[in-house]
Amino acid sequence: MKTARPLPVYLDREEGDALLDAAMGSRYPERDCAIMRVFLQTGCRLNELVQLEISQVNLDDGYVRFVGKEYLLNQQLHRSAGVC
Repeated sequence: MKTARPLPVYLDREEGDALLDAAMGSRYPERDCAIMRVFLQTGCRLNELVQLEISQVNLDDGYVRFVGKEYLLNQQLHRSAGVC
């Protein structure tokens, strides 16, 4: 018999915007904003982001390739006019 797992918790739009606003107020706003955008837009795991290599990022086509334990995921990143 399988044990029940809790469902994932998702952020709403306002909570995501609050995270991006907080990133803009940090010491390194461009870096922190980029990190938060990748988390929010792809749903990647922390260890996937930490292990991300530049060869897995395609800025021209706007995608990041995450290689997980058992899967390969391409996620299109949405571009915006501002830094965040």
